Amino acid sequence: AHALANALLSAGLSFGPLGVLITLYTGTALLTNIISNTATCVMMIPVAAHISEELQGMENSELNLKTLIIMVILASNAAFATPLGSPCNLLVVDAGDYEFRDFLRFGGMLQLVLLVSTCTLLYACPCT
Repeated sequence: AHALANALLSAGLSFGPLGVLITLYTGTALLTNIISNTATCVMMIPVAAHISEELQGMENSELNLKTLIIMVILASNAAFATPLGSPCNLLVVDAGDYEFRDFLRFGGMLQLVLLVSTCTLLYACPCT
């Protein structure tokens, strides 16, 4: 968890607090498309806690633990880009004659929209 948190933090800090939100969201969203949302939350909450601890030592950082946990919760429930992340997605693959690329095409765009809107809102209005 510490290694992943440090990697996400170092990648995001070059773009400021918004970059940290984007990298945390992206890491969580990529993981939730492979495993279940519950497992993703369990794995990413310690990462968010470590990132929050690291950010507390820096000035001009409005991001707190509550904001980062809400980010993890929202991102871990955005399993739209693959049929693997959610049992509901797996159920409709055969019934709807969908292919893996259909999920990537439509779910990927939906995840991009959610990434932009969630990160922007949590950056503009961090939790207190």
